[in-house]
Amino acid sequence: MNVNALKADELAYELEYRNVNCDGMTVADKRKSLRVKFTLEKLNASLIQSYAPIEYDVNEELKLCITKLTEIDSLIQNFASTRKATEYERLNTRLAHILNRLNRLNPTGDLLAIHSQTLARCIELIDELGQLYENDESSDDECSAADAPISSRYQPNIVDNQEPNANSTAVISNRVSFPTSANFACNHLPPIPNASTGPATQPHSDNDATNLQDLRQALEALHYSRTLPINNNRDQVKSIPVCKWDIKFTGDTSYMGVNSFLQRVEELRVARNISSTQLFDSAVDLFSSQGLVWFRSIRNTINNWDQLVEKLRFDFLPTDFDDELWEEIKRRKQGSDERPSIFIASMRNLFSRLQEYPSEAKQLKQVLRNLQPYYATQLALTEVTCFNELITLCKRLEDTRLQNAKYRNPNNCAPLQLEPDLMYKPHSSAGRKVSSGVVSSISMSSPAKGSTPKSKTKRFDYRNRNLVCWNCKLEGHSFRTCMSADRNVFCFVCGYENVYFARCPRCNPKNADAGESSSVASPPPQMI
Repeated sequence: MNVNALKADELAYELEYRNVNCDGMTVADKRKSLRVKFTLEKLNASLIQSYAPIEYDVNEELKLCITKLTEIDSLIQNFASTRKATEYERLNTRLAHILNRLNRLNPTGDLLAIHSQTLARCIELIDELGQLYENDESSDDECSAADAPISSRYQPNIVDNQEPNANSTAVISNRVSFPTSANFACNHLPPIPNASTGPATQPHSDNDATNLQDLRQALEALHYSRTLPINNNRDQVKSIPVCKWDIKFTGDTSYMGVNSFLQRVEELRVARNISSTQLFDSAVDLFSSQGLVWFRSIRNTINNWDQLVEKLRFDFLPTDFDDELWEEIKRRKQGSDERPSIFIASMRNLFSRLQEYPSEAKQLKQVLRNLQPYYATQLALTEVTCFNELITLCKRLEDTRLQNAKYRNPNNCAPLQLEPDLMYKPHSSAGRKVSSGVVSSISMSSPAKGSTPKSKTKRFDYRNRNLVCWNCKLEGHSFRTCMSADRNVFCFVCGYENVYFARCPRCNPKNADAGESSSVASPPPQMI
């Protein structure tokens, strides 16, 4: 049995059945412990009888087994188009595990019928998987050597409460077929009790009745999960040879990683209607440079595409690949100009390349940590439960961010205002007089003895003024953009009234004496 095909919870179940406490164990530790147990049981069959019996919750176990069978049912549909040996071994191992779980239960009452139908459905899936694999022409040689008879404990009385062989998961053959028992189960199963026929035993509580109804619905969904036929028209699609795919593995993993290469090849294989056997025969077209040197060295040691994939990963991926990839995932931050949808898609692809696929909750936690601060801050107070929800929220935030970037403050000096009473007006009131201190004063120096006092004019610092129109005396625009029809005389440099620049006493010191009398006679300009 390939323990690598079992999921983490399935490994924990097998160890718990063998009285091994797996709390705190990693998946690698669980696999190692289970391999040791299988080896010991193979050497000493009496060890199986020494395990302390465990009482399982029949209701929960049935619900879990039905869920797993539904998942495997969909995987078998995909297997019908690929028919890879590794995928067959993985699905066959998981089905054998579920079969053992069902045989270890002791159902009573209403659960007995549901248990019987679930067990029969499991056997049907095992038989269907075996037939699909057996019919694959590229795997005829492998399948003929792997055929094995069914164990006698599956004949024909399926619903027996006899203690099953504890190690049956480990010793189940690579090719299992159940034509007789599966048909017998389908023809001799008792009907599921319903409102019309009445249950065999009344449930003890409303909660029990609800759980029983949930099991019935799940089982019914399992039986009728395949409403669409498998597409068999692919045989009519013209195949495109591998030499025209324009993809090469050069051995330089800094340019294209092993997993990226294999994923792209698998996508092209399905899209261009090439079987695994044809792909393996044309594998030389997929390598170049140092990669071609490597392929030539191992060409005579492998027999099929799956072995080539396994060898490629072993030689080019690090031993602690999962640990290093996790570190890379933690360092993968969203770029400043990277769209959230692209970033999330990249992260999910990274997760898919882990040998131990993490749960969606764990993936979401890491993705939220690596988002740009703008998105992470907005999502901090929102509970995100799935990737679809996260993508939707990030899309809204992205649209808002783009709107904010395009926003411009309103201009209160628009040339045309059809509704001026509803237009934006700043808080500073128009028409406010500017203090005369804005205009620099004329400082008088101390006269020397025997000399006549002479005034000196400082140059007007017009750079420190507020933006005031010297023509209409209103704030908010300059005289160059003034829309007023009146044109007044003033210095275009400092705004001094009734003089041009050439005669301005502020801007031209030579005009200071001439303009002193006028500046005294008239107050400094009142700019608005």
